[in-house]
Amino acid sequence: MASEEQAQHSCTTCNSKLDSIQEKLDKVLLLMPEIENLRARITQLEEDKQSMKQSLEFTQAKVTDLKSQVKSTTEELVAVKEKIVKLDELERRIIKQECFNRRNNIKFFG
Repeated sequence: MASEEQAQHSCTTCNSKLDSIQEKLDKVLLLMPEIENLRARITQLEEDKQSMKQSLEFTQAKVTDLKSQVKSTTEELVAVKEKIVKLDELERRIIKQECFNRRNNIKFFG
């Protein structure tokens, strides 16, 4: 009888452990769709991150290009301003020279 009680007790223990395992498996199976959704979301987020990274690299390249253009344009602007100053000086000298040349051209009769 003791052996039969031990077997009965072992079966009861085994059944309770199997029930516990079954409950845990049911919980895991209930979580599987959520896990799959999270995996899909992670994949989408990784794709978005890669897209943003490419966009940032493109934007940085554009900014570098624009900085180069600004520098070139600034240099050209400085050169043009210098030429304008020289032209203004030449214009002033021409006007002064014309005035000097015409000074003695006036004859009065009377």
